[in-house]
Amino acid sequence: LTSLVCLALQGEGGGKRCLSTAATPEEAEPSSSVAPPGGDDHGRRGEPSYDPTLVRSVGILSASQLMLNMGFSQMVPVIPLFVAQMGGHLSSTGVGMVISAPSAAMLLLNVPLGRVCDTVGRKPLMYIGTLLTAIGTLLTAFSSTVPVLAACRLLVGAGICASSTGSSAYMADLTDRAPSHRAKIMGVNQAVAGSIWVIGPTVGGWLAETYGYQNSFLVASAGATLCSLGYMGLPETLVAAAATQSRAVPGGPEVK
Repeated sequence: LTSLVCLALQGEGGGKRCLSTAATPEEAEPSSSVAPPGGDDHGRRGEPSYDPTLVRSVGILSASQLMLNMGFSQMVPVIPLFVAQMGGHLSSTGVGMVISAPSAAMLLLNVPLGRVCDTVGRKPLMYIGTLLTAIGTLLTAFSSTVPVLAACRLLVGAGICASSTGSSAYMADLTDRAPSHRAKIMGVNQAVAGSIWVIGPTVGGWLAETYGYQNSFLVASAGATLCSLGYMGLPETLVAAAATQSRAVPGGPEVK
């Protein structure tokens, strides 16, 4: 994934150069500026040098989100059947209300969690949110009544809201370090993280028919847990983002 990010930033054949440049903090450059003539090899032939920590962070973020989407994509054909089977007497409207419970939680929590993200940091919301998602999905698998199921789905929604708020702000912070390549970085991230949706629902339907509906939720919980572990390996970006903004504002406070 890191090589894929490098290729997107530097073009074909740029992966190795991207990973080998700016090996030390003194050499690392947060932007995609071109080294002046007569500089080191990083700037020859007009090739930009990139901060390897940026490439690493984008790679980890994308791989973690791939694990999360792997679990949720395969649940798409399962959730309606699981809810209908449990509810029995529930109407189609009742089934739809249970399915939409995560969206209701997200609607209520988006703004408050956005404030938390700008004060506490991006990373805590990301890994705590995915842990809540994993727990809620695991409890969903063992729900025996509709009210318990609805509560578990609300917990899943709260976790998704926290993790998506944090990860969106995290990606914005990363692309601020290479603004001229913002679209390419985001394109790689979305292509990798969303690629699993091509086959996920089909595989999920097969797994549910073969091993039962409950196992689909266990797979999704495992995917969310792996995503949380990946997020834990990322550095916090809120401090770096604040430092960048302070330097950009004339007369702003100096960040040491």
